[in-house]
Amino acid sequence: MVVVGGGPAGLMAAGHAAAAGCTVLLLEKMEQCGRKLCITGKGRCNITNTKEWDDFSTHIHPQADFLRPAFLGFSNRDVVALFNQIGIETQRERGDRIFPACQSALMVRDALVQWAKKQGVVITNGAKVDGLVTTEKQIDSVQYSINNRKETVACRAVILATGGLSFPLTGSEGDGHRFAKDLGHKITSCFPSLTGLMPRNYDKRLQGITLNNVGLSFLVDGEVVREEFGEVIFTDLGFEGSLGYRFSRQVVTAMRNGQKVSLIVNLKAAVPFEQLRARIHRDFLKLSTETTEQFVRHYLPQGLLYPFLSAMGLKANEQIVTWTPAQKERLLQGLQQWEHPIESYAGYDRAIVTAGGVSIKEIQKKNMRSKMVENLFFAGEVIDLDGDTGGYNLQIAFSTGAMAGGGAAKLLNRKT
Repeated sequence: MVVVGGGPAGLMAAGHAAAAGCTVLLLEKMEQCGRKLCITGKGRCNITNTKEWDDFSTHIHPQADFLRPAFLGFSNRDVVALFNQIGIETQRERGDRIFPACQSALMVRDALVQWAKKQGVVITNGAKVDGLVTTEKQIDSVQYSINNRKETVACRAVILATGGLSFPLTGSEGDGHRFAKDLGHKITSCFPSLTGLMPRNYDKRLQGITLNNVGLSFLVDGEVVREEFGEVIFTDLGFEGSLGYRFSRQVVTAMRNGQKVSLIVNLKAAVPFEQLRARIHRDFLKLSTETTEQFVRHYLPQGLLYPFLSAMGLKANEQIVTWTPAQKERLLQGLQQWEHPIESYAGYDRAIVTAGGVSIKEIQKKNMRSKMVENLFFAGEVIDLDGDTGGYNLQIAFSTGAMAGGGAAKLLNRKT
């Protein structure tokens, strides 16, 4: 058996297949396996999320039901147990996220590689797969290049775990999509997800500011379609952080459909609108000798002050006693309805995951086996399946990898 791709899905698939008694060769085109895994969770590696399936499934796109058999077959509990078994202690953090206690994605990668090798997997790095050779809807061999020479390896099954298109420097360049398409599979339209969302006329003074416990609303053609509460981080890519990422899939989809999109920040989400209005009125009477800058400081963190004033058209040194009713209303509206029209989004070079991929309609969810090629299986981001930020995407990789490895092993053991 050949597994193409040495990321988390490929390593998990290879290890499970080898543990089931198969001879497994894993081909990874980069010089090391799991390069993308090493940068997940800002280098800390958010391994999984402990939510039960009913809650977990609400974070999976575009069709969570496809993942259900794989998840139940190798769940988040199973993932935690495996990593604990191979020497990676874990800890639970906010949002039911699981991280390694060592806080090192590199150590997670190394442990997973060593586990796969211990199961009997042979890993060949620097091996770029050029093509899959088939006869009568069955793969006979895999052709690859290594050290400037061409090689061909015969095989009885192939698992494609090549990733998607995000972070191409880690090796994710759409190879698996091309192989699958050549074999007759449909590739659903791909786009970046969990990615930065750039506002029009972005004020670069916002970069580096983190807003906790704020509300974020998503508008499509002027209509609110989603509202959530949490963290926003402004970076050189615009909106990021947990809220920005959670909204990004819908935002990118709407923009690709030609719709007008805005994000509205509620800086005082815990305060009812009329209560905030009353507070501003009281403070305005009590602090009437202050300038605009002094007055607005009572409502905003330091770094946000000047970008906010600019956006609201308020002059920092103006005495608030000179404010018009319209200026007071701009402050009130701005604190709870600061609108940011979105004009672009970050591409694959900075996107965390790829949305789209090999159509799930052409994959058997009970074993990740192709419906079109008898001995072809899929695992991980190459499939049209992705999740929100928070450990969901690595769980997809681990669950589909385990399912593909087990499914391929059953096929080969049945033929023996």
